[in-house]
Amino acid sequence: MARDLAAAAQYADRFNASEAVEDAARSLAADYQIAPLPPTSTALLRMLVALAKPTAAIEVGTGTGVSTLALLDAMPPSGILTSIDIDPDRQAAARELAQVAGHRPHRVRMITGRGEQVISRLAPRAYECVFLDSEPAGYDRLVPLALERLSPGGLLVVNDVLAAGAVPNPADRSPRARTLRGVLRELETAAPAGLRVLTPVDAGLLALIRP
Repeated sequence: MARDLAAAAQYADRFNASEAVEDAARSLAADYQIAPLPPTSTALLRMLVALAKPTAAIEVGTGTGVSTLALLDAMPPSGILTSIDIDPDRQAAARELAQVAGHRPHRVRMITGRGEQVISRLAPRAYECVFLDSEPAGYDRLVPLALERLSPGGLLVVNDVLAAGAVPNPADRSPRARTLRGVLRELETAAPAGLRVLTPVDAGLLALIRP
C-alpha cells in the first residue's frame, strides 16, 4: 500500500499542536519571510532536550523564537540559552515572546552575528546541547564548531539536513545537497550508530550524542 506522506505529515502537525505563544512566533516568521521550525520538528526537539536536561545550550538561528521557546520550555528552570542570529529585530521579537511565555529574561543570552563567527568564540566543551537551524550550505563549517562546544554526552540537533528531499536524491548535484551529504558522512564517524539518528521529519532532523 502506498503511503500518503503529505497527509501523514499534516496529521502529525495537528497532533503536535503548539501553544499560543509558539503560534505567534510562527505568524511573525511569515512577516519576516522566514520559515519557522514546523510543529512536529519542534515537538521532537522539545522532547530530546527535555531528556537531555541541559543547563547550558546554544541555538544558532533564533528566527522569531519558535525553537527558542521550545528549548527554554524543555531546559531545567536554571538553564541558560545562548541564541545566535544575524537579525537583531527577529531576536528582539523572540526575546519578547519568551517573556510572554513566562521565561525570565536572564535565561536567554542573545548574540547578534554570523553563526560560525560567534560560536567559535564560545568556550569548548562547555555546553550540553547545541541546536543548529541556519543556512545548510554552511553546515560543513558550523557542525564541527558545534561539536567542539559540546561536553561529552552533550546533545547536537541539526535541522534541515535533508534539504527537503534534495540530499537523498542522487540526481541532485547542487552545492547545498553535496555539502549536506558530506556533513552526514562526517557525522556517521562522529558517533556510533546507537548515539545518532537521522529522521525524515519535515526537512530532516538529525540528533547526535557526543561520545
